[in-house]
Amino acid sequence: MRKFAVTTVLVPLAGFVASIKPAVAAPLDCHGPIKAEVSGRFLTGAYDVPASVIKRDQHEALAVARQNAIAAWRGKVAAHCPGLSTSWLRAQDRSADVCDQAMGGRFTFCVAARPVKKRWQFG
Repeated sequence: MRKFAVTTVLVPLAGFVASIKPAVAAPLDCHGPIKAEVSGRFLTGAYDVPASVIKRDQHEALAVARQNAIAAWRGKVAAHCPGLSTSWLRAQDRSADVCDQAMGGRFTFCVAARPVKKRWQFG
């Protein structure tokens, strides 16, 4: 007669013990604002570069982070809300701004908007 036992896999992580469980993401509310965040970094005064170059780099870094955050928002809408438009320009209640800044020129850029219905649906 064989006996089978169910065991829990425990993994030690930096002094803590955590059990491995599958992660379940909460479903998105497609009728409310959908949020997306990206991280970025710009030059700081630690480098030997003129202030004008630092200012231009900060402007470019924010523009790239904004584009990446909007792309992440579009991806979330496309993946979770198939009947809604992924167009950022048609979305309502749009907001896009730096939501967190840290030492060393690191920042987080956040966007949020409420997607609208698609104009035409084919297929």
